Amino acid sequence: MKKIFIALSFLAALTFGVGSALAVPGVPDNTPGTDFTTPFMVSHDRVSPTGVPGPGQTTLLNLSEVRGWATDFHFFFYTTKSVYIADAWIPITHWGTIMKDIGTIIEGMSDQDRTRLTITFEGQDYYAGYIVADNWIYQWNAPAGIWQRVRGANDNVIGSIYMLDLSQGMAAASNLPMREVFTPGFVSYPDTLVVDPDLAIYQDYWTRWAITGSNPNLSITDQMPTVLGTYERWSAVALHAATARVWNLPIDVGFYATNWAPGTFPNQWWAPACGQWSLYPEYYILNATGRTYFMIYQSGLPNGTTFHMFVINAAEDYLSTTIPIDEVTFLNAEFWIPSGLKVTYPYSGIFNWTSADTSATGTQLTWAEFLGWSWQQADNGAASAATNWQIMKEMARDVGTSGTFAPQPVHIVP
Repeated sequence: MKKIFIALSFLAALTFGVGSALAVPGVPDNTPGTDFTTPFMVSHDRVSPTGVPGPGQTTLLNLSEVRGWATDFHFFFYTTKSVYIADAWIPITHWGTIMKDIGTIIEGMSDQDRTRLTITFEGQDYYAGYIVADNWIYQWNAPAGIWQRVRGANDNVIGSIYMLDLSQGMAAASNLPMREVFTPGFVSYPDTLVVDPDLAIYQDYWTRWAITGSNPNLSITDQMPTVLGTYERWSAVALHAATARVWNLPIDVGFYATNWAPGTFPNQWWAPACGQWSLYPEYYILNATGRTYFMIYQSGLPNGTTFHMFVINAAEDYLSTTIPIDEVTFLNAEFWIPSGLKVTYPYSGIFNWTSADTSATGTQLTWAEFLGWSWQQADNGAASAATNWQIMKEMARDVGTSGTFAPQPVHIVP
């Protein structure tokens, strides 16, 4: 009987469910945006060379254009280890809504491309990885008298992700975080203006750098992880900066340094900083046929980066485990719950996934992107609503400048 119907969940730090009603750049909230990144998982059985979908699990994307801009999405397909495979253009008319089965796009790929996307999970073969989707819109070029396709920057699309295996009577969905365009309207500043991080007049500078990962001071180069453009990132630094601005607090910054070569003087600079972050995957396993799957997307860390974390059950007992993650990682939570925490069904609790103990450096970790989803189900293999159910939601996350987020060896009894 098929048990995989994986979750979707980027990060998140970071990481479906319903996000904030506020449009806060740097936070994967439930608001219109421009670009998106999403994992996918499609069973081999679903993809048919005849073009007629077979039974099995697939990923569908529901996309709606909400501001009147004819939009083309450029989909770039990557493996779970971030190897680029293929691309496709997906159009949406202005005010249009589409439901796109990722399996139908995979059907059109070459045999070699499909082979490179293949993973084996719990004894079943799937096409899996992630999609980076760039938004392009059509604008009228009056001097040329033509419509032109230009890079989108209008935050004009909302999205949802569906994980379906209708042959088993199973379906789950959640919102798809959309990347907003961060345009505060400030200018680039010279080095002399960023020496003192405490001066409030530089807050726009720190905000853009934290949320987009792009340093607007062009004379500071190759010092921090940076990306081109002004599209938001879902990093710990971005979330921390966004939270600070919502509460009208200053952006936290740190003093970074590096040696260009052994024995040389260090190169030093101020930049946005975040001291700690936590991701809280939730698990609920009803009985022997129940499952909770975790899907983790990260960008910025090497494949195989390890995280030491605590697993906490409903009785508030906890033990630790160490989990490696790639660019996209699918996990069956039950396989990673220490046996000492599996007392009686239902198994329930959280993983306390923190920045305190990992093979990544602090700089790598706080500037990397994370999205995460928990997908919970009870499935005895029958296509019946009386015996099968599922839910999919975004993982909660937390950030801060200091403190210990992992459980401490103190158990308070009221």
